[in-house]
Amino acid sequence: MKPDKTGNKNQIKFEKIRIVSSNYKITYHDVVRDNDGKILEGRILEALKEILIDKNLCYQTKLQVIMHEAMHGIKWEMCFDIKDENWNTQLTTGVTCFIRDNPKFIIEYMRVLNN
Repeated sequence: MKPDKTGNKNQIKFEKIRIVSSNYKITYHDVVRDNDGKILEGRILEALKEILIDKNLCYQTKLQVIMHEAMHGIKWEMCFDIKDENWNTQLTTGVTCFIRDNPKFIIEYMRVLNN
């Protein structure tokens, strides 16, 4: 993790993330596209273990996109055959709200997992 290009230490530029048992590299690009050329905010290449993020997004959106793409990665790693993008968006929103709304639980859960 490094500070973002503005030098703001409150904005971490994530370069990797662990999803289930795999390490994914996070790379930042001027433009991210799908296989049909449609411009995206982010994309996960599961077989290559890489998440591509539009580097021009604001910091909060970058974090949201990383979380969204990580949900795709969890589906891939756990062999869930769910192709519905709306399902992925809803799951990401639900998990994000759970984390946001329960910080004490998350901190305690992480403490117990790490012991």
